[in-house]
Amino acid sequence: MLFGKNKIVAFSIGIAMGIFCPSKANASDDLLDLPVTLRDSVEVIGKEIHLGDIFSGIPASKENTAIAKSPALGKDVVLTAKWLNSIAQKYGLAWSAANGATTINVTRAATKLDKNDFMQTLFTALDEAGLPKGAEISLSGLNLPVLIPQNANYEIKYNKVELNLRSKSFRAQAVISTDEEEFTTSLSGKIQSFVSVVVAARDLPAGYTLSSNDLTVQKIPSDKYHKNPINDLSMLIGKETKRPARMGQALEETDVRSPTLITKGKAVKIYYKKTGLTLSATGKALEAGGLNETIRVMNTQSKTIVQATITSQDTVDVISVGTK
Repeated sequence: MLFGKNKIVAFSIGIAMGIFCPSKANASDDLLDLPVTLRDSVEVIGKEIHLGDIFSGIPASKENTAIAKSPALGKDVVLTAKWLNSIAQKYGLAWSAANGATTINVTRAATKLDKNDFMQTLFTALDEAGLPKGAEISLSGLNLPVLIPQNANYEIKYNKVELNLRSKSFRAQAVISTDEEEFTTSLSGKIQSFVSVVVAARDLPAGYTLSSNDLTVQKIPSDKYHKNPINDLSMLIGKETKRPARMGQALEETDVRSPTLITKGKAVKIYYKKTGLTLSATGKALEAGGLNETIRVMNTQSKTIVQATITSQDTVDVISVGTK
C-alpha cells in the first residue's frame, strides 16, 4: 500500500477500508460482455462506496453493491489501478486498468455549518442561561465549520451552556442531530453589553433647535459609556443646543436647554410671590434662558439682582434675592 500527500492512495482490501467481499459473484455474471467504463471522479453522499459509483455500464443488479467505506466527510481518497482491477475481477466486470497509472478520486460530499448556522439557536440557549438584557454575542471560529452529510436534515441543541459575566465570555456544547448520526462541537465566544443612546446625526451648532432629523439612536458598548444615557428622541426634540455637537456625539441633558425665550439684556417683568402677596417690578435679564430655566435678573430701580424662573417670553418669577 502506498500513501500520497494528504491522501490514501490505496485501499487494503477487506480490512483498512472495510471492503465488502461476497464469497463469489453469481456464475452468470462472472463474465460480462458490456461496455464497462471507469468514471472520471466520484462524489458519494452516504457512508459506503458502491460499485455503480465507480463503474458505468454494469448491470443494474450490481450498481448498489457496497464495496468499501466512504472517506470521512469532506475528505477524498484515490483508488489505485491494482485495487480497481481486483474489484473488477471479483465482481466479474469486463474491465481492466489501461496501465498502472489509472486511478479514480472519490470524495465524500458534506455540508459545512459555520457561524451563521449556529448564532440564532446559540443566542436563544444563552438567553435562557441568563444572558444580560441587551447583550450581544460574538462567536469564535474555533471548531468551525462542522461537517455533516450533504442534504441531511439537522437540528441543533445545546447540552452544556456556561456564562462567565466577569470575563464576558461563554462556552457551549452544540449537538447536531441528523437522520442517521449525531455530531458534537464545543463553541466559545465573547459577550458584549450595549446601551442605546441618542446621538447627533450631523454636526450641530450652538443655539440650534433640534428636530427628529438631527438625531438618531445608536448602540454603544456599556463599558465605554458610564453616564446616564438619553435613549428617547422625544426628550431632545424641540430643545436647543447649549454648545456645538459633533456628528455621532452622545447628547445628555446638560448639552441642551429649552428654546431661548429671553435673551441677555432683554427687559422683563419681575414677579415676587409670597403668602398670597404678589409684587412686580421692571427688570433686565443678565442671562439668556428658556422656559422654566433659572437666570439672573436685575431690578432696574433698586439694582438688586435676583434669581428668577422664566415663565414666558417676557416674565420671570423670583426664586431668591441676591445683592445690588
